[in-house]
Amino acid sequence: MADPLFQHWFHGRITRIEAEEILARNGKKDGLYLLRESTASAGSYALSMCHNNKIIHYHIQRHSDGTVAIEDGKKFPGPVELIHHHRTCLDGLLARLTEPCNRLPGVPPKTYSGANQEHIKDAAIAAMASMGIQDGDETTATLMRAKLESAIGSVLHKNQIWFHGVISREEAERRLATLGCQNGMFLIRERDPGYVLGLCYEGSVVHYLFDIDQQERLSIKSGPKFDNLMLAVDHYSQREDGLLCKLSEPCSMELFETGRRISMGARPPSVSDQEPRIVTGNRPPSRSFNDSSPFAGNPFLQGRTTNVPDLLHGVPRSPPRNPPPPLPSVPPPESNRNSGPPRLPPRPSPALPVSPRGRGAQPPPSPFFKERKLPASPTPSAAAAGASGGAAFEAIYDSIKMKKSSFYFNQFKDMQAKKLKSENLRLERELGHGNFGSVLKGEYTKANGEKIPVAVKKLKSEEMNNPRSEIIHEAEVMMKLDHQNIVRIIGICKDTTVMLVMELAPEGPLHKYLKKHKSLPMFKIFIIMLQVAEGMQYLENMQFVHRDLAARNILVVNEDFVKISDFGMSRAMGAGSDYYKAGKPGKWPLKWYAPECIYYRKFSSKSDVWSYGVTLWEATSYGKKPYEGLNGQVILEKIEAGYRLQCPENVPPNVYEVMRSCWEYREERRPTFQSLAQQLADALMELKNTEEYQTQYLV
Repeated sequence: MADPLFQHWFHGRITRIEAEEILARNGKKDGLYLLRESTASAGSYALSMCHNNKIIHYHIQRHSDGTVAIEDGKKFPGPVELIHHHRTCLDGLLARLTEPCNRLPGVPPKTYSGANQEHIKDAAIAAMASMGIQDGDETTATLMRAKLESAIGSVLHKNQIWFHGVISREEAERRLATLGCQNGMFLIRERDPGYVLGLCYEGSVVHYLFDIDQQERLSIKSGPKFDNLMLAVDHYSQREDGLLCKLSEPCSMELFETGRRISMGARPPSVSDQEPRIVTGNRPPSRSFNDSSPFAGNPFLQGRTTNVPDLLHGVPRSPPRNPPPPLPSVPPPESNRNSGPPRLPPRPSPALPVSPRGRGAQPPPSPFFKERKLPASPTPSAAAAGASGGAAFEAIYDSIKMKKSSFYFNQFKDMQAKKLKSENLRLERELGHGNFGSVLKGEYTKANGEKIPVAVKKLKSEEMNNPRSEIIHEAEVMMKLDHQNIVRIIGICKDTTVMLVMELAPEGPLHKYLKKHKSLPMFKIFIIMLQVAEGMQYLENMQFVHRDLAARNILVVNEDFVKISDFGMSRAMGAGSDYYKAGKPGKWPLKWYAPECIYYRKFSSKSDVWSYGVTLWEATSYGKKPYEGLNGQVILEKIEAGYRLQCPENVPPNVYEVMRSCWEYREERRPTFQSLAQQLADALMELKNTEEYQTQYLV
């Protein structure tokens, strides 16, 4: 098996955006290609190639037998053999690979930030020894490649300047404060179990706990999962993805301790040999992430001291200092346009229409879109947004004399800490079914004999990509969420399948309710959606990403009161960002997804904001389907061109402006839910003071 390290067209651990920039600089000729290593998963690669002035990305997955393949494609011993094959055979690609896009002379493939070639070699030796692999045993190393590469990353983090080992929370805060606690400064400390990221933001230190699942993957709550800390730091240095800001400057532990804790046998970097420097005065001059690394500037080491296939490549790189360019234009659709959502990365037919940014046919005009580009909307600061929100919300709710029924309060606190017995649960009729299972009405008998009505979600075993124990863990996390506008999870019943026992919202999903109650005054719909914004603000504050916000997942208690359901289910079930691959037309959630979810598989509170805008459109359209009659490719092309859903009938301009602010293409321009709830409350208060309110919105 050939080693990618010695191929000039292998660029190492670069991002999708970096690959596109490199290909664009080299002319984007048809058949131009490069190979890169996945920045998200150890042992995986990606092929980036040019076709019809577009850049297409193919994920190359590592299988358990050590082979690699593009999705549903032929298996190869390694990525080099795969590339060689596709130089002569299409075999599922859009075009043959005809021209390699080589690195500049003397530029090595990139690897983890803060590690050079020598450290990767040392880590590989240590990892192989810990796994019982003999030096030179390439067969075993190849078969265990995925585990080996993950183990290398796990060893490497112990030698990074941002890793401070076992220190207390207070000591972490002291160290960050000593260096000035500037936005983006960070360190990681060890605790039992797991790790904690300390991140500076607005003069304070925010602590994020990395949970460890049964597969030993790391994740911050509701965030992506990583094989090791090196991948996590690389990821969060390039994007916020749920954090308050990106990681930009490591807090060097060398300033506080005399030596490095090296467990892999590698010699500490030379700076560690100096006297320890304790900063007591002004903060030293700021350095970039790459400059602050003790390994920065080390030349690429061509020699190899161990026979570890495909593992030893690269020198440090710094995260991008400028905002990323706009998302790539929409890939062409698959050959059967109406059979379901487009698959990413696509294998389209070049004869079909392409994105409006390209030269292909334009999609037909649609009554669902506003035929003009959206201006950038200023987003109020979160601090200003929250200043008077509570009073405004209560004034609005008082205007309809909203009753705080028993559903408003948590009636189940005495049950939530206990495991529910399946024999005490009686299942009744089915209330509905969705992507992750069916929902039934039920009745649970408490220990004191009291019977309470509940809803029971029976999870489909065939949809469980995560282990059962991991699903239960995620459900236990969701049980801790407590807000009047989210469906509270009461407990878990473990039978032949996993059953989540939840609060019962008697009137069912919002979109179906509104179709049956078209006489419901528009102002009440606005208030319902204000409650949804409040519930989402709570999830945002808890750093919990919904991932599937839509009217079908808003449940109605009564005409004045709703609750958000199915939050976090795609993550719990292991569907993650592949959820858009659901099979039936009209059932998949691409219509609710922000562009970065589709292109980059990135989910955050800001992508939930986009979904909220679509949900607000659904509600004010009395349950109509967004983009009805249009397939996913046309919708994506329209969004790329700057068009958005039109203002529903009888929705005032100030409410539509709130809706539009959710659909800013660049996520940083979208409001937070705190700001969004305040904007909507302000719009409704303004509306209450108009004559129109009495004549139109209350009927």
